[in-house]
Amino acid sequence: MDWKKVGILAGTFVLGGAAYAFASSRCGRRSFVRLVNKGIRLKDGVACAAESLKEGLDDIVAEAREIDGPAVCSCEIEEEGAE
Repeated sequence: MDWKKVGILAGTFVLGGAAYAFASSRCGRRSFVRLVNKGIRLKDGVACAAESLKEGLDDIVAEAREIDGPAVCSCEIEEEGAE
């Protein structure tokens, strides 16, 4: 029998029990609520930054398209020259 694996298994059960006890306590619940709140605020902040970045890139693409006018496919140019 490998005692190292048995020790790891026993330690896992002890830590799991301690985590469960902490999660069921009032202090643990408040900690988890705060943690989830921070996660939600972080997600909203990243979504806001991504949206403003997308808007800026859309503006750049629109200005670039205005410079050259409508795009013409090289296939269309070759077909016109063949006729």
